Amino acid sequence: MIVMVRILLTLMGGRHDNKPYHPIDNREGVIQMGLAENQLCFDLIQKWIRRNPKASICTAKGVHEFKNIAIFQDYHGFKEFRQAVTNFIHKARGGRVTFDPSRIVMSGGATGANEIVMSCDAFLVPSPCYPVFPREGLISNLIFCETHLDDSFTIIHRVI
Repeated sequence: MIVMVRILLTLMGGRHDNKPYHPIDNREGVIQMGLAENQLCFDLIQKWIRRNPKASICTAKGVHEFKNIAIFQDYHGFKEFRQAVTNFIHKARGGRVTFDPSRIVMSGGATGANEIVMSCDAFLVPSPCYPVFPREGLISNLIFCETHLDDSFTIIHRVI
């Protein structure tokens, strides 16, 4: 990936930084596609955090710091982010579900998730999802099960 990014940056001459795409203002601009992190919606996330401070794990004061949470480097997943995920799931399921954040591993993408699973492990992938995920599941002999999350979703043995 690093080599690909370097090649892409060399070929583009850094144009992704100084000529970014915008659907109205710069339709000829460049979208950086050589990174694993989604950097296309940081501005939208910042606006949402400002409008919904109680729903966010960030505060309005720290709105610019969310990138440190969104693009974490801790290979287990940023501790505060894992705690926020467990809090969110607990709240979303009406307090009926609890998770130990130390037993949650965050992944930077579908490939990373496939590489860390062991036989008989399971992880939920919301649907619709990353379109290549079913193909990548074949690499690690996973069975791909789309999980449509709605109010009546329950985890049962058949799903896992």
